[in-house]
Amino acid sequence: MPADDFLIPEGSILLHIGPFKTGTTALQTSLRRSLPALEEHGVRQVGQNRRNVRRAILSITENTGLSGDASPSAALWRNLVADLHRVEAPRVLLSSEFLCDASEQTVGEIVDAIGRDRLQIVLTLRPLAKILPSAWQQYVRNRLTTPYDEWLDAMFNRAPYRHPTPSFWRRHRHGKLVTKWAKAVGPDRVSVVVVDERDRDGLLRAFEGLLGVPQGLLVPASPGTNRSLTAAEIELIRQINLEFAEHDWPEEIYHNFIRNGVIWRMLRRTPAPDEQRIITPMWAQERAAAAAAHAVQRIERLGVRIIGDPAALSRVDAAPPAATRPADLPVSAGVGSVVAILYRCGLIVSPADAAADEADEEAMPVKTAVTKAERVVRRRARRLRLWAARRRALATAKRQPAKVLPPPK
Repeated sequence: MPADDFLIPEGSILLHIGPFKTGTTALQTSLRRSLPALEEHGVRQVGQNRRNVRRAILSITENTGLSGDASPSAALWRNLVADLHRVEAPRVLLSSEFLCDASEQTVGEIVDAIGRDRLQIVLTLRPLAKILPSAWQQYVRNRLTTPYDEWLDAMFNRAPYRHPTPSFWRRHRHGKLVTKWAKAVGPDRVSVVVVDERDRDGLLRAFEGLLGVPQGLLVPASPGTNRSLTAAEIELIRQINLEFAEHDWPEEIYHNFIRNGVIWRMLRRTPAPDEQRIITPMWAQERAAAAAAHAVQRIERLGVRIIGDPAALSRVDAAPPAATRPADLPVSAGVGSVVAILYRCGLIVSPADAAADEADEEAMPVKTAVTKAERVVRRRARRLRLWAARRRALATAKRQPAKVLPPPK
């Protein structure tokens, strides 16, 4: 289908609802980097602050989000809807994978709040067999302790398939997910983009067609953006999770020092080519492919627009290779984890804080004149706030009795 055939009507609000692990982070990164060019071609993106968008949507889906993260905010949701109504542009875009968690009732409320007449819904779907390791890893990064093989067994073999991660099938029963939104807005207003790894730029080209911008305007995110952890890296995090679960250590400590420290640092190293990745056993790939094929049949019957080859969603790879080396954590990764703790303790300035300072400055209105001295003051104030937050987290940990110690006599 030619890209021009994807174009949504002028005056539309394109709502990209994910789901998770379907290239959403890479897409959002590309969209954010292309904001000026998009606006030149009549496209405005609402909700550029991903953290606030997450808090807004969590308030209506009644989910908790990441442990230790900022709380949901109904006020932010109202502001987000107001922004969608306020923006005047030929086409408006809001992208958040957290929308896929909405129940059927909540979907109706979202459609009523934004306005059905302007809404166009787009979902990005990826082969379920590819989603499995990425989803499990994300759960581990949010304190899951279950090993991968046990988690796969629970998701496919232990009815009702809700423990230990009840959100997985809510997000990845793709036929049901598409049906829910098609019922709310009509199948003629729903597009499904197939994310096929054989065509790595296909996702961006599809969104260019939907938004009516020139081909090639959206540039792929840098390699490694939101990369998966290696088998050794994620096993280290799972073992840390076991310690946190056993000793009931505070959420604040995990959020500040593990997620925003150790994991953040790991994700910024480049693994060696021979470092072992997570391997999905063939039986699980085949079960996932069967589930995907059933979802495709249901989606095709709905009459929604499908961009790409739906057969790709149920494709199974060759049998996974045996591990070529032990899943040892490289010394560089171990050193990085220690350095991350030093960063998060506030003993040295982290690259993350420096990058955040630059992002804050880039987000300032262009017409605002900011002197060098003012920039220094803002940076120091921000770092003082981070330092105070970390001190509070450490104080919380000190006040909580450690279960590994015997009670005082």
